Amino acid sequence: EMMSKRKEMMSKRKEMMSKRKKMMSNRKLMMAKRIEMMSKRKEMMSKRKEMMSKRKEMMPKRKEMMSKRKEMMSKRKEMMAKRKEMMSKRKEMMSKRKEMMPKRKEMMS
Repeated sequence: EMMSKRKEMMSKRKEMMSKRKKMMSNRKLMMAKRIEMMSKRKEMMSKRKEMMSKRKEMMPKRKEMMSKRKEMMSKRKEMMAKRKEMMSKRKEMMSKRKEMMPKRKEMMS
């Protein structure tokens, strides 16, 4: 009877040990997974920071480009207005000349 009890105890102890081993391995796995997740998160954060800094670097350049474009547009508008003015002046001149033509003909004869 004592032997059977002892055998039972031993088997129970073995079971406990195996359970504990399983628990430990599971815990180790969990920890490894957590560490992996943390490193991935860190990587993501650093990438985001890099992107943000690049964007910040780009900002003044973009602003410069935009201002240059605006300047160009205003210059073009100015040029167009000048051209329109010139065209209207020329039209005016032409019409005056046409008006003058019959008078000149009269003067010549």
